[in-house]
Amino acid sequence: MSIPSAPRVLIISAVPLGSNTATGITLSNLFSDWPLDRIAQLYDSPNPEPSRSPAHVYQFKSTDIPFVKFAKKILGSQKPENQRLSEKLLQEAHGPAYSLLGALSDIVPFRLPNDLLAWARTFKPDLIYTLMGSVRFTALSYKLGKALQVPVVPHFMDDWPQTIYTRSLPYAIPRYILQQRLATLLHVSNGGLTIGEDMAMEYGARYKAPFTAFMNCAQISSIPHAMEANSDVVKFGYVGGLHLNRWESLLSVVQALASLQAEGHSIEAHIHTSPKDVNRYRELYMQYAVVKEISSIPSPEVAQKLLSFDVLVHVESFREKDALYTRLSLSTKIPQYLAAGKPIFVFAPPQLSSTRYIVSNNAGVTIAPPADINAIKISLLTLLSNRETRKMLGHNALALAKKNHDMEVEKQRFRKHLTAVASRTKI
Repeated sequence: MSIPSAPRVLIISAVPLGSNTATGITLSNLFSDWPLDRIAQLYDSPNPEPSRSPAHVYQFKSTDIPFVKFAKKILGSQKPENQRLSEKLLQEAHGPAYSLLGALSDIVPFRLPNDLLAWARTFKPDLIYTLMGSVRFTALSYKLGKALQVPVVPHFMDDWPQTIYTRSLPYAIPRYILQQRLATLLHVSNGGLTIGEDMAMEYGARYKAPFTAFMNCAQISSIPHAMEANSDVVKFGYVGGLHLNRWESLLSVVQALASLQAEGHSIEAHIHTSPKDVNRYRELYMQYAVVKEISSIPSPEVAQKLLSFDVLVHVESFREKDALYTRLSLSTKIPQYLAAGKPIFVFAPPQLSSTRYIVSNNAGVTIAPPADINAIKISLLTLLSNRETRKMLGHNALALAKKNHDMEVEKQRFRKHLTAVASRTKI
């Protein structure tokens, strides 16, 4: 069902609407009923997603800024190939502004390209919805909002403003510029959106402005509450990315499962992740007999695949920098996990919002520190040894999904919010 009264929205994000990234999934779900002719997408990803692509798209890369293009060409040509490869791997793990060259690309002042401004004016948006994620896209959102005289709605998916640059001296200037650009945008926006309630509360206090939580949502009504499979084998399933060092935490869970299997427990582990992560980590995980598969599955098949497992696994990195980045986030896959009506095994720092959200709602179990292999095994046994416990946690998970993540409810609430913003005073 389309929404004829939906405002015209210009979406600014690193990736376009699609189903192959966490951000793409969340965007696609929130805008799932939006008429495509009332959506425009400005992004910098080199590979546009094939699914649900708006008719109006514009790619704005850092190299579209003349000074950045020149600097990257000169500096990049002077680096040996092994250094360029090393920096590429670091940027994949920590984000595009990890290197000093990346920071330079991010903070250099720029004017709106004439063709970009003409493209945006042709679309005639009622508002700008932006995920920012960098100084460049924060400044771009503000500049476009001012040029077009439309409201700007910032949406924070993780705490990148606090973690995009380390607190070391070389990054002091980029960090200062980021905070200034963000403060300017938030001042004219009078708040924004966050990925969860914890972030909304902390951001409200941090930035002295109102924030509203909008998380990923899932199709609840179309997903039956499946009972456990009639099998003596307990199947553990992981669906999601392995970046931000999640692969390390998942490996610890696999090792604990392998140890329990060696002790006589009937267990299987199934891992579904991105094609890139499958290629990178297949041999690492498949050396354990407990792992039956590591593969990639299309996003539309995820909901049905989750129903085939008895326990769903959620992991996050215990490294300090990673935990700071994910501390206030609610992982995209958690609503999907909850909607499957299955218990969730959590191996993640206890202070993370995702951990607290699952455990406080009695939808899963986690591990009390210290988080070593023996502690993991003890927590796993809580789920392995008691079918009724698994059933109870799964029931609570589904109830939480219906309460907070029902797509039919959330996308209407989201539309009403953006419609209200579109009617406010222009910037």
